[in-house]
Amino acid sequence: MSQRRRVRAAVVGDASVGKSSLVIAACSNVARDETLAVLPETHVAALSFEGVLFSALDTSSDPALLGQTRAAVAAADVVLVCFCAAQPGTLESAASVWLANCKRWNPAVPVYLVACKEDVAAPSEEQRAVRGKGLGSDGRC
Repeated sequence: MSQRRRVRAAVVGDASVGKSSLVIAACSNVARDETLAVLPETHVAALSFEGVLFSALDTSSDPALLGQTRAAVAAADVVLVCFCAAQPGTLESAASVWLANCKRWNPAVPVYLVACKEDVAAPSEEQRAVRGKGLGSDGRC
């Protein structure tokens, strides 16, 4: 009997950057506008394939719950460090606070930087130039 492998992803970042919305969008392919509370461990059925079950560990940025966030990162196979594309300060925090914490709490874990809320961010000069040449927002014709 083969056992299903589980991949656990801890989702971390500052408050209101879109961590919980990212998890919900991965589960249901639906974007939510409202701010959400931290979700319990969530199994992402849409990403279960070839015997691998993907689950997301949504975390809180509340300093009072830092121990729970640390435990989630320590138990994770991968960490998603989120920032809000519309709030440049959250990118700095992702690099200086969250990445440093993740490397301290689970030094061997792969860490990915995730830009959330790109749809509400003001386009950069480069993006405006690309769009002006008739290309889509993804750079394709």
